[in-house]
Amino acid sequence: CKEAAVWAYARHPNITPFYGISALHEQSAPCLVSKCMSNGTVKSYLEARRSTNRPKLVSGVAAGLEYLHDRSILHGDLKCDNILVDEDGNPCLADFGLAALKYDDNTTFIEVSSRNGDGTTLWTAPEILYPGRFKLERALLTKESDIWSFSLVMWEIFTGTFPFKDIQKPNQGPLETVDRVSRGHRTARPARATALGLSDGMWSIMERCLQATPALRPSIASIREELELLLKDFDSDSLETPDPWPLEIDPAPSQ
Repeated sequence: CKEAAVWAYARHPNITPFYGISALHEQSAPCLVSKCMSNGTVKSYLEARRSTNRPKLVSGVAAGLEYLHDRSILHGDLKCDNILVDEDGNPCLADFGLAALKYDDNTTFIEVSSRNGDGTTLWTAPEILYPGRFKLERALLTKESDIWSFSLVMWEIFTGTFPFKDIQKPNQGPLETVDRVSRGHRTARPARATALGLSDGMWSIMERCLQATPALRPSIASIREELELLLKDFDSDSLETPDPWPLEIDPAPSQ
């Protein structure tokens, strides 16, 4: 299957190791076999280990994504539920069901319309949800759409909450929320996350990754360079253990 083809090609410390395809018996559907990650997802890992060095976790996710993009592989479904944590506390990208090998600006292996359910919509770039507004004939995964999702993974790591929680209106669905964000409504910087490593530099990266215009978003290579500089000056001993977790997020000012 496509997921196996893409996943088997990716070998990196921040990519969940792929072992092969197996089936319990002849009539059963094949399943993909990967290394067992006892720490579970990033989301569950942070719930169990609240004192985790979150900037280091962000850097590991960026390293895995840079590896993929360097090889023209698009993940397509970045969120903390799709990132596992190994025994050493390293984040490892997983769930390559929407991943694609990119040949050019008009070609991927998948139809993005296969994305379904609200569970992923909040992490999805607006040009995928509303291609016509961006003068696109159809929705396509791009490196820039992965970058949008990466910013929201950062939000999850530093807050423990789903994206745009502070600006989502009652009875408003994920599609409408992403639409509002793409039209200039901005989530507020969560003050309680500063003590967890969400510095000015980290917040700047997050904001630039959420540019509505895809071409204005930074590349993962430039993000990695920034993160390396930020981590050099970062004092991990200054990190606080959040209580409560997930953080309590105040509603954003009216926009």
